[in-house]
Amino acid sequence: MSPDKSWLHHSLPPPPYALFPGCETAPTKAYAVLGGGSHLCVSGEGVGTYCFDTTTREWTRAGDWMLPFYGKAEHVPELGIWFGVADYRHDYAPSASDLSPALRGEEPELCCVGKNHYPPGWELVGDTQIVTLGSGRICTLDFVVTMDNNALDYGGNPAIDDSFAVLRGLELLPRGHGDKQPANNGNGKFRMINHKSMVYRPHGGNWLEAVL
Repeated sequence: MSPDKSWLHHSLPPPPYALFPGCETAPTKAYAVLGGGSHLCVSGEGVGTYCFDTTTREWTRAGDWMLPFYGKAEHVPELGIWFGVADYRHDYAPSASDLSPALRGEEPELCCVGKNHYPPGWELVGDTQIVTLGSGRICTLDFVVTMDNNALDYGGNPAIDDSFAVLRGLELLPRGHGDKQPANNGNGKFRMINHKSMVYRPHGGNWLEAVL
């Protein structure tokens, strides 16, 4: 390929709220790819939601509402919905929503909300990471620490006793008329099934920082 036809990185124009006085550092609350890749949708804390058209390279304001997720939402094309972690209103639980109304300026709603089944004393560190495996199957990754209340760190706080990662298998299925289990929170169009979970601990006493 000749140099004049090679692929190059292009910086995208920032969302409009980044230029508002006092909002330059507004944190990004949630984001997703919509329209089969034609649009990027971003919610800024306290400033609303904006969509970026990758063809015209222009931002438009979708509304003063927030996407119902915290962090990145992954598209599940087989079901026509997006999977992610709900915001604080649902305790950051794994959830699903149809985000396509955002392109019409309409606020999306959660259609399925799961639960975090973690024992008392487990503290999540950082954001939940999500990997879509196809056909509605998802793997989530959480970093967890437990504290030793009988030992203090240099700051006088309880010291970390253990550090590990938890990988969970989840599956999203359309709700059929024959389903007997109670509907999840939301409009009940989907149900979320918990599959196998696995705890991964580092070897040699090293602290866990990433899983690739």
